[in-house]
Amino acid sequence: MSKPILELKSVSKRFGNTTAVSRVDLTVEEGEFITLLGASGSGKSTILMLIAGFLEANEGEISLRGRSLAGVPPHHRRIGMVFQNYALFPHLSVYENIAFGLRNFGWSRNAIRRRVDDMLELVHLPELADRLPSQISGGQQQRVSLARALAFQPDLLLLDEPIGALDRNLREAMLEEFRRIHRVVGTTMIFVTHDQQEALVMSDRVAVLDKGRLVRIDTPHGLFEDPKSTFVGSFLGDMNFLTAQVQDSGHVRVNGGGFAIALPSTVSPGHSIVVGIRPEKIVLGPVPENWNRMGGQIEEMFYLGEATKFRVRIDPEVSVMVKQVNRQASQRYAVGDRVDLGWHPSDGQVLEEDRQALGVAEVLA
Repeated sequence: MSKPILELKSVSKRFGNTTAVSRVDLTVEEGEFITLLGASGSGKSTILMLIAGFLEANEGEISLRGRSLAGVPPHHRRIGMVFQNYALFPHLSVYENIAFGLRNFGWSRNAIRRRVDDMLELVHLPELADRLPSQISGGQQQRVSLARALAFQPDLLLLDEPIGALDRNLREAMLEEFRRIHRVVGTTMIFVTHDQQEALVMSDRVAVLDKGRLVRIDTPHGLFEDPKSTFVGSFLGDMNFLTAQVQDSGHVRVNGGGFAIALPSTVSPGHSIVVGIRPEKIVLGPVPENWNRMGGQIEEMFYLGEATKFRVRIDPEVSVMVKQVNRQASQRYAVGDRVDLGWHPSDGQVLEEDRQALGVAEVLA
């Protein structure tokens, strides 16, 4: 594994009586693409400002390549930054926007010309070098902003919701651009977003934040398939939660559901737990043998284009969401239909009510 380039140790930031970041520990490896994911007010942008040097931590330590950043001004940190609003100089051409920082670092005229030409090629904009920002599109402006941030060869690149102002199709195109450029240049990048799909698509690892706390960090696959908490499970896509009680037999019965769940031996009787199942893991119609199987009635349908979501009432107290990809051969359903449904035992995640995962449940028919 590559050596850490950035370390945050017990970092906290307060604004008056409000704690924006609470004792965050984070290690970023050389060349990684890490996403800070959270809702508004979760502390993700504050962490980025602390790393960049625009804010000072109240507690804890931030180090870059083993050197403490305490008291180091932003322009001495060798950290590039890309903002949502592009932050380009409107009176300077594309070329001059990219060259601006290099002149401040004392690069020679020939070195600047070569570097700017390389950056324009990297972001596929060599023909726009002489245009002003107002003469190019939003997506092109964001690529210029990215080229400017990478031009001086920073140790670390910070991306603060850089595609939030773009429309959906352009956002998807820019995600592909960021991935391509990261592969080409290899610069360590930290990306901030509230969009879980962006986080899953872009990242080597995702750090999930809630109210200033870092609640979980893992690979996109690890977070989605094994969320370990109701918070992470619901934040990273849709998830059904079924509450249950642990019985003396070492099994539980889902509240209102009437089916049993075998639990790991570490779970003590009397606990209240939550079982999480993602809608796309549940099938409608014939259920394979040895899968969890039950019947229900379709209450609602939501057509999404590529898929349809169904709300199925299993019991007066229990309903689940099911997501089915739309295919020509797919069976058609209507509200009010009685259906069979089920899921593979390994797709059920068992969580305690305090959000700590217990493991994967085997649901017994």
